[in-house]
Amino acid sequence: MNRILLLLTLFTQIAFSQTDKNFISGIIINKNTKEPVPYVTIYAKNGNEIKTNLSDESGVFNLQNLSNKTYNLTIEAIGYKTINKTIEFNGKNYVDLKKIFLEENVEALDAVVLRAETSTVTQKIDRLVINVGKDLTSVGTDASSVLNNVQSVSVDQQTGELSLRGNSNVRVLIDGKPTNIPTDQLLQQIPSNAIKSIELITNPSAKYNPEGNSGIINIELVKNTRQGINGSVNANTQYGRNFRHTGGVNLNYKTKNVNYYGNYNINGGKKNTFGKLDRVNPDQSTNYQDINGNDDFLNQLFKVGVDIDLAEKTSIGVSTTQSFVDLDYRNNTIISETKNSTPTSNNIFAFTRKPYNQTYNAELHQQFGENKDHELSLEAMYSDRTQPEDSQWSNSLNTNDNSTNYTEDISNKNNLTLINLDYTLPFAEESYIETGLAYREENTDNENFSTQEVNNIDGDPVSRDLSNFTYGRKIYSAYFNYKQQFEKLGVQAGLRAESYHIDGDFHTDVDNQDSSINQKVNSLYPSFFATYELNEDNQIQFSYSRRVDRPSIRQVTPIRSWGTPLTTSRGNPNLKQEFTNSLEVRYNREVGIGNVSATAFYRNTKDNISRTISVDPTMPERAIMSYDNFDDTNSYGFELASYLRIQNWWRLNASTDFYTREIRGFVAGENRSVTNNRFNFRVSNTFTASDKLTFQLSTMYRGASESLQRVRKPMHMVNTGASYKVLKDKGTISLGVSDIFNTFGFRFNSDAPFEQDGEFKWESRRITLGFVYNFGIKSKEKENDRGQQGQEGDGGGDMF
Repeated sequence: MNRILLLLTLFTQIAFSQTDKNFISGIIINKNTKEPVPYVTIYAKNGNEIKTNLSDESGVFNLQNLSNKTYNLTIEAIGYKTINKTIEFNGKNYVDLKKIFLEENVEALDAVVLRAETSTVTQKIDRLVINVGKDLTSVGTDASSVLNNVQSVSVDQQTGELSLRGNSNVRVLIDGKPTNIPTDQLLQQIPSNAIKSIELITNPSAKYNPEGNSGIINIELVKNTRQGINGSVNANTQYGRNFRHTGGVNLNYKTKNVNYYGNYNINGGKKNTFGKLDRVNPDQSTNYQDINGNDDFLNQLFKVGVDIDLAEKTSIGVSTTQSFVDLDYRNNTIISETKNSTPTSNNIFAFTRKPYNQTYNAELHQQFGENKDHELSLEAMYSDRTQPEDSQWSNSLNTNDNSTNYTEDISNKNNLTLINLDYTLPFAEESYIETGLAYREENTDNENFSTQEVNNIDGDPVSRDLSNFTYGRKIYSAYFNYKQQFEKLGVQAGLRAESYHIDGDFHTDVDNQDSSINQKVNSLYPSFFATYELNEDNQIQFSYSRRVDRPSIRQVTPIRSWGTPLTTSRGNPNLKQEFTNSLEVRYNREVGIGNVSATAFYRNTKDNISRTISVDPTMPERAIMSYDNFDDTNSYGFELASYLRIQNWWRLNASTDFYTREIRGFVAGENRSVTNNRFNFRVSNTFTASDKLTFQLSTMYRGASESLQRVRKPMHMVNTGASYKVLKDKGTISLGVSDIFNTFGFRFNSDAPFEQDGEFKWESRRITLGFVYNFGIKSKEKENDRGQQGQEGDGGGDMF
């Protein structure tokens, strides 16, 4: 508690400290393209006093609250030459540098560092953007490792379930587009080095698909757009209890009007998870389960595309993303009555799964007039996914039991079509209208042919044979947004209308059962944002949105997705949509050494979708994990975050949050109600020892969590790492150790429908050794451009 009070005191002191009122402003421009350069870092230093700022999307920066002193101004941007300048106020309270032309570092372009040492955060009107630095990529080799160290986000290492602000109903986008790859598999397929930034959109506007009650997580992948031939190669090796390896290459070739780009990433190896489970069955008998699971996997992901400027204001882009997975899994579960007694069952569950996903995108962008915000965009996407699986269940202590010795042949096919049309119209001064249409169609066909012996409705043993599930849904959408800036007050109001259609059919050979589902729901989704600039350094924002969480394909498919001898997981085709009304208030303050923010939110959810555990009617000793709708829930939360440059050599990113959520539902034959209070914090430090050597140290604590059926105990870990620039700064070697003290594990207990105490541990303590090499070759066209500009006397870094 003392640490919490100390942290709150630090936030308060920083937020309300008083400073002077001088300022420096300017616009950052690319010297060659004459385009604004966003997210450039600007430092103003006088002795131990350091002020920092980032240029916005229009290249504008404003360093506030400066003393009437002389400052050394430094302007830095990846891939550009650094500018240094002495600034004197000379009795004035401001210095307007106007246009500042940055020159690309073309002579040393092969030494461009594409990834910063430290992750940075940018607050936009409707989202938080985390630009991923080496402090995040060093903690692991895939996207789940990176997200697990991002504020407000957590990843369940056992199931791969992703949650935002304690709620798993979150929508994941890749480069702003949906995917039909299940989230748990998607996060394992994306290497950490392929991630450019992560956007947390906790209260999306009407422009966005309203799915995901807790918001949207958009993962932006690396895409180079620099002139000439540019790219990077990377390789990582990681060891926990097994070795894993990651490698990749990122390339682009850009001429005046055409940019070709592509990347390929591969990661593979072995993973191990072990656990134990004590259970009391409904008949009061007990069993102890010793569980050991091993993955042997190979993930491959590549993306190629081209962007073409057909005219000054017209551009098109096409791309494709292909992913291949080869997974062999083996789970050995030994069951006995007590921990040290003779085993009564020795079960092996093994499967081979080979998902293949192909996605194709096409885009058209048309600008009108001189205002670049006056634009029409048309986007189309098609994605097709197949996932064949062959599995085998066996019990070596009872080989004649056909209920525990059987095979399954599973076919899973899914396709997704998405078409978006968006139009933005600026009018008057600081006023905009956004409107658009969208069509989305998703189709799934699942089949499972099983030789398992079960009891039919008459109690006779029969083979399960074929189970088949087809599911289709179509969504028609239209939205309207209005934006207006009234001096210090910015307002955005919007409304989205959607018509949601689903059709599903389920068949099983056991008792020749058939069922179907048909729904048509029309809904409206309003949103509202208001941002007020209290002064140059203080901003407050209020937002509201209505959201929906539609059951995922996995949540509605009544065919097993995974299992152990005494637990199996499958979906519920009768799930309904859940709707959420979300309110949020955010306060943001720029301080001399960085940024601090505080956020409070409230959510009310109707027909909440949550995990359930029930008894398998065909095997009373087996538990079925599925999903169901529960009563309305209320959630409250408070978050604090800071991104500070304490000293020239020390950067600190810290965040803490507290959530409370009321949950009610009918479980195990009774009405239940719980209040889930959860506290989390993360602290990340980056220490710059020299121009080449950097150290990282981070810690994370995830508080206890309670649902209607189980209580998860707290989890915590400490990570460290270092990176060193080599080969004339063209390459970087990194070394990271995650969960140094091996404390990060999943422990829980539950009382419905079984009394259980469980613990699972995966390879959280890992050593990761990585290498990245960046290169570039300037094109002749680029050389000619530079020569002409040189003759014009346009010196690099001049300020006007």
